[in-house]
Amino acid sequence: MTTDEKGKPRCLGGSEGRGVEFNLSHTVGTTIVAVSKIPVGIDIESAMRKPRALEIAQRFFSSAETVKLVALDPVERMEYFLRLWVRKEAMTKLDGEGILLGASDAQVLDDTHGEYRGRRVWLAEFGRDLGFMGAVATWQPIQLEVKS
Repeated sequence: MTTDEKGKPRCLGGSEGRGVEFNLSHTVGTTIVAVSKIPVGIDIESAMRKPRALEIAQRFFSSAETVKLVALDPVERMEYFLRLWVRKEAMTKLDGEGILLGASDAQVLDDTHGEYRGRRVWLAEFGRDLGFMGAVATWQPIQLEVKS
């Protein structure tokens, strides 16, 4: 095990010497790990969670994201908020910064792409059918495989 310059852990070695990248996240009753040969960030949140969406959005979301959030009805607003939040947090964890330092630099462009500090990010969503919102972020396209 080692850490990068920002403190993000990774495993060294392997038969090809490349090591293994991983990232963890947890929410009520669920813990998840992403394992990859390339850098990866992951986040999950319980779909039952009811955060102060507008207050958090004003601090961490772009003005365009916040305007869209405000325009939605309360049920749609919470789902949209959680979907954006897990994508933003996955992007910041991909880079090793974390949500508090990097949220304002994480822009969700569409369902499968984002931008973080000028770099394109590939996003994949999972877990809606299991009672949580989850997202994985990588610097290049991947094939997502979820196992329980």
